[in-house]
Amino acid sequence: MKKRILIISSIVALTILFNLFIAIEIFSRMILFPTWYHPGLTENCSSNVRAVTPEVCVSDPEKGLKIPFESISIPYKEGIVSGWFFPSPERSNRAMIFIHGAGSDRREGLKYIPFFHKMKISVYLYDGINHGLSFNDGKGVAYGEKEADSFRLIFQEANSKFSEIFLYTNSFGINSLAQTIELWKDKVSGLIIENPPYSLKKLVLANPIAKFLPNFYLNRVLNHTESKANIHMENLSPGEKAKDFPNIPILVLHGTEDRTVPLKHGKEFFDNLISNDKNFTTVNGAGHAMIYIQSKSEVEILIEKLLKNPDSKR
Repeated sequence: MKKRILIISSIVALTILFNLFIAIEIFSRMILFPTWYHPGLTENCSSNVRAVTPEVCVSDPEKGLKIPFESISIPYKEGIVSGWFFPSPERSNRAMIFIHGAGSDRREGLKYIPFFHKMKISVYLYDGINHGLSFNDGKGVAYGEKEADSFRLIFQEANSKFSEIFLYTNSFGINSLAQTIELWKDKVSGLIIENPPYSLKKLVLANPIAKFLPNFYLNRVLNHTESKANIHMENLSPGEKAKDFPNIPILVLHGTEDRTVPLKHGKEFFDNLISNDKNFTTVNGAGHAMIYIQSKSEVEILIEKLLKNPDSKR
């Protein structure tokens, strides 16, 4: 009888452990391969891209581009860093680099081009590592740790041609900057930052599912995620690095209805900035990555003020 109980107990314990491991694997995969993540430039666009530029949500998006552009292809490992360069119709020494969010691609930045061209600023759009047509190791979204390598290459390209550079980030695009501060801090004239997360760990711990799980289990999920993707949670905390950002004009925008990266993340990120010329603006009713779409005129006024700020001349 005791032997039977021991066998049954062992089977139950192994079943529970197996299910717990499966749950860890599923949770980890949700982090690395979110539902909106579609590598390659295909018809699978994010909802905000489809809302503004549906013509590029096709299998060959370049055919849908209505603005003159040049293709960018920079060798990286066994692949490339891929992007588009949109020269200003009027020659100038100013350029903007847009850094898309986790799971998105270069098309996220198309909506800004008409405005920046009006300001006589050329625009760089590119796919971060593991996104779009850039090099992909098959391990999913790295939330800026690996994507930072693609930013380095694009920044070096832009810095060799332009004397005044602005950076525009969406969501976890900010972490590419946080990982490369020494590269750009003395060379950039201003930052525009939409809905920045404080850290990936904070986002995971705030997930509705996570609230019902013990801390040791959540830590196991995070450790498993690090191991699977070869990433490190300490490198996925742009809010911690914000205090090292330079003293240049910085505009931080956050939607009040952002459910992906809650408003408090943006506030905490902003509070850590040391800049004497920083501005935090909330956009009422805006969800994640919907700030410019919902309040275009108001946002353009704020950006134009930053672009014309004499302190932005470096």
